[in-house]
Amino acid sequence: MKRSIIIPILAILMTIPFGSCKRSIKNMLEPGVSLELANYRKKHISQVSYELFFRVPGDPEEAMEGRAVIRFQQARAQHGVILDFQSTEESVHKVMVNGLEAEYQFMNGHIVVPSDYIKPYQNQVEIAFTPTNQALNRSPEFMYSLLVPDRASTAFPCFDQPDLKATFHLRLDIPGEWTALSNGRRESLTREADRQVLNFAPDKPISTYLFAFAAGRFDTVTDSRGSRSITIFHRETDQSKLDHNLPRIFQHHFDALDWLENYSGIPYPFAKFDMLLLPGFQYSGMEHPGAIWYRDNRLLLDEQAPISQQLAKASLIAHETAHMWFGNLVTMEWFNDVWLKEVFAGYMADKIVHPQYPDVNHDLQFLLTHYPRASAVDRSKGTHPIKQELENMKEAGTLYGAIIYNKAPIVFYELEQLMGEGPFQSAVREYLQEYAYENADWDDLAVIFDSHTEVDVMAWSEKRIYGTGMPPIPTIDMNEAYLRGAFHLELYEEFLKGAHPAEVYFQSLLTALENETNAQLARYLAGNIQPLYWRFLTAEMRHQYGPALESLIWDKLQEAGPAEKPVFFDTYLSTAQSATGISNMVALFEGDLEVVGLDLTEERLFGIVATLMLHGHPEAGQMIDTLYANTENPDRKRRIEFLKPALSSDASERDEFFERLKEARNRRPEPWVTEGLQYLHHPLREGAGRKYLPESLAMLEEIQRTGDIFFPLNWLEASLSGYGDMETVKIVEGFLAAHPNLSQSLRLKVLQATDILYRAANQTEEARDNS
Repeated sequence: MKRSIIIPILAILMTIPFGSCKRSIKNMLEPGVSLELANYRKKHISQVSYELFFRVPGDPEEAMEGRAVIRFQQARAQHGVILDFQSTEESVHKVMVNGLEAEYQFMNGHIVVPSDYIKPYQNQVEIAFTPTNQALNRSPEFMYSLLVPDRASTAFPCFDQPDLKATFHLRLDIPGEWTALSNGRRESLTREADRQVLNFAPDKPISTYLFAFAAGRFDTVTDSRGSRSITIFHRETDQSKLDHNLPRIFQHHFDALDWLENYSGIPYPFAKFDMLLLPGFQYSGMEHPGAIWYRDNRLLLDEQAPISQQLAKASLIAHETAHMWFGNLVTMEWFNDVWLKEVFAGYMADKIVHPQYPDVNHDLQFLLTHYPRASAVDRSKGTHPIKQELENMKEAGTLYGAIIYNKAPIVFYELEQLMGEGPFQSAVREYLQEYAYENADWDDLAVIFDSHTEVDVMAWSEKRIYGTGMPPIPTIDMNEAYLRGAFHLELYEEFLKGAHPAEVYFQSLLTALENETNAQLARYLAGNIQPLYWRFLTAEMRHQYGPALESLIWDKLQEAGPAEKPVFFDTYLSTAQSATGISNMVALFEGDLEVVGLDLTEERLFGIVATLMLHGHPEAGQMIDTLYANTENPDRKRRIEFLKPALSSDASERDEFFERLKEARNRRPEPWVTEGLQYLHHPLREGAGRKYLPESLAMLEEIQRTGDIFFPLNWLEASLSGYGDMETVKIVEGFLAAHPNLSQSLRLKVLQATDILYRAANQTEEARDNS
């Protein structure tokens, strides 16, 4: 039965005692999940469980089918119930409440059931529905869910807020040649003709954003240590890459689990621990209990991966594993404390990785990993406190960023130094034990921290958690490499403030890179060269200094050890402009030139071809076709197909690529979209992509509504990263002036993404005036 025409929405609202505040009633049923609605439901609803069924067709264009049985206790029977379902009214086919077909209202993404059908205590709502594909990422050979932070209600009706934890029983009907995984263990599998039905057992209570399932053509590999067993689901076809990476992937996970059990004093909190490696996955990783999703190329590295990538891989694994305790066992009450789960995962990851790589300078690694990214936001006009305001879950995705992932670990390091490692660990253990399988906020944890130290944690919190501004760089470790790192960080900040002209800083950077022997610092210095070269140097300066840069990087590429050659290879591709440089790239691709010790993998060959296409090389089109023909993995072939128009020298093909991005269904996989945008706006295009910027900015609100959490900022940064001029500044300022009602969170994203643009434009303008 569709919505009743007999019971108007106001009549239903009259059965729910919100008080006399009309604004509060309106907020309850506004799109998304308002804080008022979340608090109301948390007060009255408990003991939630879901039985979910999905039929997944092999054809991604064919709609899925869904059924949900939701059981819950409601403290007072006279209250109606509001479920979240971000779809259309036509997608709800039938609603049964406690065995009776119910009349209901559908409004702003909510299914509202009147109190007539609700009983004291135990209730059951059964809904037949058609899921949307917004959070169900579907392609011809596989699909996967991604429900964080508020996307669960696009996939099925639910109470989509983190503090109403529930158990999930899942039944999947999938093509017969596919396999599947979910949070819980697989209970049974039955085959029916060319289909199969799998049942997954419920596990411990989790928040809706942590429920997950995937199905498709996946291969599996299992490894065990003692009583613990882990299965990896993947689509990789290169057996040598699997042989090189899988032992280390398994070992890192087993080590992280052992470390976390020892540190927390709590055994692994869930029934199983598996993972899925996905091509084009939106994030580096996502921590679903029992079923972690990873982007495949973050874990399946080339044999010559530099130490930076190896550390990033180990850190990512440790981060997602730490989430099993920090975020999954104990979850924030509301997404304004999303930083809390992320800071613990990141901070614990740094501790976990330390013994895995004893020869690495981990103090320097902490400095170079966190401070540049945190400062990039904190110095901008888009900075904000670590703990932010959140009135509605629909804005939760905009809270993520470097302040959470990079500044928060810095301030936790400061807190642990103030408290001491022992008291800090004792407080963390108490926090996990007291709130296990429940929810807690920062104030709950701060009280526990305060009880374990003489430090005034509340005063510290007011400054660091609720305030802005970067903590000073620690000077505890006085080794020479660390001091050089701190010096270079400070020098870069001074440059951005205008203390040094771009050409002076550029020359100092080249001198430092030429003489640097520490691989971690060399990578940091090389990473600063590309944006400085393209965004802060004028064309005249690039003409003057480019040959020296190209010669230095080429020499470094020959001299570096095998693990560091990829850093200089990438820098060479991104900055070489001379005829000799272009010839070297062609010869490398054709096999007529060799860099001893550098394996030209499929990805590096693509990097060469992409660079040559950006340069407009006449043979580049044929080269990318050759690379495509030689690529065996179907997912990597799809990526080449997707990106080829963005690299084309034909402006009409690039126009068509951008036009396709105006439809949400064409903006997946999101990492491929942002890569394509970088090609459209690359400096070698000489501003030809600037015409896309007004529409790109105008699409921002839709990008936030339809994309995943990192997509709005990634979209902005990819669209703006090729520019450092006043013309682009004026486009951005015009957009902000024309959109005074842009949400504060999105406005902050724009200001974060344009900080370097503004600084570069001011400096290049000043350089031209002085020339």
